[in-house]
Amino acid sequence: MHDATVDRVADETSPVRSGALADLPWTTLRRVVLRGGHAIPRLEDVLDTVTVPIMLEIKAPAATDLVVAALRGREIDWELSRVSSFRAEAVARVKELAPHLPVAPISDTVDDDYWALLDELDAASVSTVHWSSVPAAVVDRAHASGRTVITGGLGEAAMAAAQAAGVDGFCTDDPRIVAGRR
Repeated sequence: MHDATVDRVADETSPVRSGALADLPWTTLRRVVLRGGHAIPRLEDVLDTVTVPIMLEIKAPAATDLVVAALRGREIDWELSRVSSFRAEAVARVKELAPHLPVAPISDTVDDDYWALLDELDAASVSTVHWSSVPAAVVDRAHASGRTVITGGLGEAAMAAAQAAGVDGFCTDDPRIVAGRR
């Protein structure tokens, strides 16, 4: 889930309507009813059903080993999919456990320290929170180094501009925004 808690996404009829994901055991999380009547899926369930490239964000570094274990043996389009995190230690652990997995550390800014991190981790992509932090020079440098550029924080108009500028991928919690884009 994108949120750190179930508070915003739990349906008003859910027997569990609040709590931090990191603090709730699976026996509690599986009882959460999301808006629209859906349940919270386990990562394995998502991986069993997904047929499109994924951007799998590790929110809690302590979960990294479990995430990598869940990915082992799966047929996933790794040319377009990425394992990402705002936490450099989580991305570094992914590379330690599974060097073949393409990673994309997420950052608010693209500065010299971020470029050094990308090199250190042999990252496949530049990944930023907002399109505003991806000027043309960032796209050019990423592409020149063999990396793709992935960003979020886009509405329809900004996504078209970002795509025209060479951004390769988009993250959103509303897949209707990216439907039909390639």
